Amino acid sequence: MSLEFKLHPDKKLFKKTKAVYGPIAFELIEEMKKIMIERRGCGLAANQVGLDESFFIAKFSDGFEVCINPVIVQHGKEEVDMMEGCLSILGKDNLPIFKPKRRWAIVDLEYENQEGKNVRRTFKRHDARIVQHEMNHLEGILCQ
Repeated sequence: MSLEFKLHPDKKLFKKTKAVYGPIAFELIEEMKKIMIERRGCGLAANQVGLDESFFIAKFSDGFEVCINPVIVQHGKEEVDMMEGCLSILGKDNLPIFKPKRRWAIVDLEYENQEGKNVRRTFKRHDARIVQHEMNHLEGILCQ
């Protein structure tokens, strides 16, 4: 399997993804993980590799996770400003451009994991930021 990483202004990055029905191939997840690691990222949404499916992979503080058909079901009141970059938006030096971005400090996410189990999980701080960034991708929104 050969995935093509998408860079701004590719139209696939601005298209809302569709629900996933059925399992996601292990080989696909492994290839996405390889791309994410090579590009030194902590998350990668399906549409960043040209897929029209609602899932992302992420390296959270406690390990790697696949989040299929994710939905933020709740968030805290506190918001935090931090510098944030996107693997699909590169500057002249071919590295991600970082800009300040305000995000919720805590989010609750419901999703299906790679084993097909329904999960509801609370993410905090940097992990919450990853979730929100990747959720934006699945909605066709880039962090600019």
